[in-house]
Amino acid sequence: MKTLARGFTLIEMLIVLAIMGILLAIGVFNFQNFTAQQRVNEAQQVIAQTLNRARAEARKNSTNQLLTWTTTSISINGVAAKIPNGVTLATSDFSTGLGYSAPYGRTIRTNGAILNSGGIFTLTGTMGKGARVKVVGVTGKVIRDVL
Repeated sequence: MKTLARGFTLIEMLIVLAIMGILLAIGVFNFQNFTAQQRVNEAQQVIAQTLNRARAEARKNSTNQLLTWTTTSISINGVAAKIPNGVTLATSDFSTGLGYSAPYGRTIRTNGAILNSGGIFTLTGTMGKGARVKVVGVTGKVIRDVL
């Protein structure tokens, strides 16, 4: 009488390990993609909140609020908000600064002239992820947008 062997053969185990490796590789790539997008979303939120806060402060306190930025941070009157690592900030629509005038919260240039056209902040992250924050014309309304 013949007895049946129990367990898995070596080939079956290798096939299972190969499938698990493929699934793990796909999962790691998707996770990296997800974290890159989340960093860009966080940066977009930081920029939008900073712009909205400056606009609200100009209206509330009746004082002009000036914004300046680098590729890694944005600040209102010298108080900086950091942009997450791996994301860079750029704009070609504003020179080096932007402001909101009191008491109406209109957008102004750093020299005090009213900015009628608005502009766009562009955020670029790793793995080709990106987003935009638009400042609309003289009203200074902030709109978040995906690239």
